[in-house]
Amino acid sequence: MKKFNFKLQKILDIREKLELEQKNILTKAASEYQQVVSKRDENIAKVNQSREVLYSQMKAQTVSIQQLKTIDFLQSQVDQFSRSLAIPMEEKRKKMEQERVKYNKLVKDRKSMELLKEQEFKKYKIAQQRSETLEMDEIAKNFTKH
Repeated sequence: MKKFNFKLQKILDIREKLELEQKNILTKAASEYQQVVSKRDENIAKVNQSREVLYSQMKAQTVSIQQLKTIDFLQSQVDQFSRSLAIPMEEKRKKMEQERVKYNKLVKDRKSMELLKEQEFKKYKIAQQRSETLEMDEIAKNFTKH
């Protein structure tokens, strides 16, 4: 019985390799985007925390005008920082989405090739079963003649 040989196996292997490489690229792009988002969120959280401290001090009437000016300054810095990150953040998000589209296409291509391989394997098994049945019939036919 001859072994199953998928004629397009090299192409399937190449597609699997390309998919893996694209997955790594997508992971890197997603990581870069997440780093920018995290940086922005950390700065916003720091200002919000400072604001909460000052508001609690205001309730205790221990806040000074200088502290209020500081919180306004910090808020303007965060706003400016957020605006400065908006363009790079959007670029990284777009890049991530482009890489995701490429990755999804490669996954689809690989899966279609695997489906083709499965269909070829089923045909191979059916052909093998027919061949074995014919061989058994021939043996039985020769056996009954003698």
